[in-house]
Amino acid sequence: MVKPHIAYMSQRFGLYTDLTVRENIDFYSDLYQVPQQDRPARVARLYDFSALGEFENRLAGQLSGGMKQKLSLCCALIHHPEVMLLDEPTFGVDPISRRDLWLIVHEMVAEGMTAMVSTAYLDEAERCDRVALLHRGRLLALDTPEALRAHLAGKIYTVRTSDPRRASSLLRQKPCVTHATLFGETIHLTLDDWARDWPHTHEQLEAHGVRVIEHGPTDPSLEDVFIQLVRTAAAGDE
Repeated sequence: MVKPHIAYMSQRFGLYTDLTVRENIDFYSDLYQVPQQDRPARVARLYDFSALGEFENRLAGQLSGGMKQKLSLCCALIHHPEVMLLDEPTFGVDPISRRDLWLIVHEMVAEGMTAMVSTAYLDEAERCDRVALLHRGRLLALDTPEALRAHLAGKIYTVRTSDPRRASSLLRQKPCVTHATLFGETIHLTLDDWARDWPHTHEQLEAHGVRVIEHGPTDPSLEDVFIQLVRTAAAGDE
């Protein structure tokens, strides 16, 4: 049977809201037939991971969003699965709980568990050993984060201006611009030929009243890679 060797954690909270934290964990222990003698140590370790021990008598329905996700993860891990399937586990979760969830997953992976994660947060995908980039059901690329980023190495520049939103809008209108994407207050910019195209592009921004404060090469992120792949795929479909 496969079921004892796998676990699944959904994006949407699916535990029993009228049971306490401990009752939910005990229920899953029974469901997966975890030996009685192993349960105290496993529960103690999961409480240590998740900091849920002090809330073990609280109803699951009264937990915060982040605590609910940590409880879901604890229930999924109680039987020590070999393969863990995580469906957008940190969607809508606060930053601290999000970090805690990943710490738990990474520790279990270090002990031999395989985790397969679907996520819309590409900074989370950077944590994985291998990444499949999907768009509209199509596989765009499959490789390590390092190999995927290497495709754009030396091609991405950050540009900081006096008006980043207007600057990005102006840049996207220029034929020589491959992509111009806002990242906070900076723009990640790719040109057909930086040495050839940047001086004129710079002049055009200044002519429109947008002052360039600084610019320089930067390491590409997976988000840069994904945007580039999507645009390349769209151009191929035209």
